[in-house]
Amino acid sequence: MTRTRTKFSLALGIAMLLQAAGSLTSGILCRPLLDVNDVTHTLLNIAGHQTRAQLSVLIAGTSALAVIWLGALLYLFLREHGQVAALTAMSFYVLEAILLVTSRLIGHSLITLASQYASSRDPALLPIAGIFADARSAFGNTAMVCFAAGAILFYALLIRSKAIPTGLATWGLIAVLPVPIVSIMTVLNPNVPFAVGVLVAPYVPFEFVVAIYVLARGLPGVGESQ
Repeated sequence: MTRTRTKFSLALGIAMLLQAAGSLTSGILCRPLLDVNDVTHTLLNIAGHQTRAQLSVLIAGTSALAVIWLGALLYLFLREHGQVAALTAMSFYVLEAILLVTSRLIGHSLITLASQYASSRDPALLPIAGIFADARSAFGNTAMVCFAAGAILFYALLIRSKAIPTGLATWGLIAVLPVPIVSIMTVLNPNVPFAVGVLVAPYVPFEFVVAIYVLARGLPGVGESQ
C-alpha cells in the first residue's frame, strides 16, 4: 500500500497533536488547583495561581477547536469506509467540543469567583462556587463520553481502512473503551479511586503515537487534492 506525506496527512497529524497535547497540558495545569472535597481550598488555590488557571482555560479552548478540526479531517478521510458511522463520529466530536467550551467558560467564571472570595472571604460565594465547580466537572466528563463514542467509531473505521497498522488502531479502540466508564463514574462520584482512573492511562500515549505515525509515514491513497 503506497503511502504519501501530503498537506492532508500533515494537517491530520497536526490536529491530532494539538488535541492530545492541549488536553493533557490543560489537565496538568488545572487538576492540582481543584479539591473536590473542599471548595474553599479550590477557590484559594485558583486565586493564588490565576495565571496558571487562565492559561489552562485558554489551552483547553484551543484544544476544543482542534477537536472540531480533527473530527472534520477524519470524516473526510474515512467516509468512504462508512458514511453514516463517520458522520456520527464527527457529530460526537463537535458535541464534545461544545461541552468542553461550556466547561471551560464555567471554569473562567470560577476564576472570577475565586478572586472575589480571596479578597472578601464572603461565605455567600461558597455555594455558588460549589455549583460552578460541579457543573464544570459534569460538562467536562460528559464531553469525554462524547469523545469516546466518536473515537470508537473512528477507530473501527481506521481498522477497516487499514490506513494505519491494525495493531495501532486496535490499541486505540481498546484503550478508549474505559474512558466513558471512568467519566460517568466521576460524574456520579467525584472521589473515584485512583486505581479506577488508571484504567484510561493506556490511551494517553496512543494519541501521540498515532499522530507521529501519520506525520512520519503519511496516509495511503491521499492526494494533494484533499
